[in-house]
Amino acid sequence: MPVSIDAAQIDFFLAAFIHFARGESTPWAWSWVTFWTLVSASANAAYAWSSGPCGWEGIAGAGLVAFFPIGTQVTSHTAARIMIGRLALVAASAVEPDRQTDVNSRTDSDTDADGRMPDPFVVLE
Repeated sequence: MPVSIDAAQIDFFLAAFIHFARGESTPWAWSWVTFWTLVSASANAAYAWSSGPCGWEGIAGAGLVAFFPIGTQVTSHTAARIMIGRLALVAASAVEPDRQTDVNSRTDSDTDADGRMPDPFVVLE
C-alpha cells in the first residue's frame, strides 16, 4: 500500500514538472500531488499513532511523520519553479522572436551550420 501511494505521488510530480516545463497548465497535476500527499501524511500519522504510545508522545510522533510527505511536496514544487523556470528563462533570453539567436549571446560553437542556434525544445516535441 505505501509503495502505491508513493508511486502515485512520484508520477504526478513528474507530470507536474513536465507540464510546467512545456508551459502548460499544472493545477490538475498539482491537485493530484496534493491529494496523494495528504493520503501519505494521513497513513504515516495513523501508523505512528497505532504503533506508538498514545499520549503526547504519540501525538508528537504522528505529527512529525505526517510532516515529511508535506515537506516533500513543498520542496518539489519549489524545485520545479527554480530549475525548470530558470531553464525556460535562459532559453527565452537566448532566442529572438524571429527564432534567430541574439548575436551577443552566441558563440561559434553554439550554432548550427547555417549560423542559427538550435532550439533545445524541438527534440522534446
